[in-house]
Amino acid sequence: MILREDFLPSFRDSDRNGLISLKGYLSCFLDACTVLMNGIDRSNDELFEKYGVNCIYTKYVVHIYRDIDIRSNIVSETWLEKPKSQILTYFSTDFSRDGEVVASARAEACAFDRKKLKIDKLERIDIPDGFMESRKAMSGPVSKFKALAQDDEMYVYSHKVRYTDLDSNEHMTNLKYVDLVIDVFDSSFYKENMISDFEIHFMNQCFEGEEVRIYKGKSSEDKNIYFVTVYKENGNVAVKTKIRVSNR
Repeated sequence: MILREDFLPSFRDSDRNGLISLKGYLSCFLDACTVLMNGIDRSNDELFEKYGVNCIYTKYVVHIYRDIDIRSNIVSETWLEKPKSQILTYFSTDFSRDGEVVASARAEACAFDRKKLKIDKLERIDIPDGFMESRKAMSGPVSKFKALAQDDEMYVYSHKVRYTDLDSNEHMTNLKYVDLVIDVFDSSFYKENMISDFEIHFMNQCFEGEEVRIYKGKSSEDKNIYFVTVYKENGNVAVKTKIRVSNR
């Protein structure tokens, strides 16, 4: 099943430049994934009530062809890919305006047993036959990039996890990590540049009251690639990201 939505972006989806960029596309993507699963009675609340599991995202990949304004509609097409393993599957969305693809997003996901605190097989959530699609997103596959060593990164700033950073699982919500990564660059940077490729891997959860530290580094092989790492208070990696930027 492919969920097709034709909608006008809202002000919350735009950035400092008044454009839909990484955060806006990701917000719309996750909204669409929620609607898709709600349509087959597989929301996270229902998954926990019926099967004792939640669907958790472990990685995001986003490719942005161009930033767009919020003055006219965009079309999203969202689906759940047929899995190649018993553990992992992928949500995918392609965004277009006036027939032109402007961005594409993909999320690696799995079923997580809330009581046993471990990943379970996808068959546990009993997805209806014919629901999953063979189509692949234009964002491309999830990679296995290697983050920089901390000694090769530069400390940027710290953030204390507070109430509004949390989700119903009582840890920092995935989109807050995206905010932390975006904020390693300032307005002057984004006036001249845009994030065209973004990949984030979620490694360890962060909790209320914890102070996380954000570092960034530049690839020695490609001047347009940056690595951003968020470290937990105990020094463990919370998330690692790889970013490609391009000129506006």
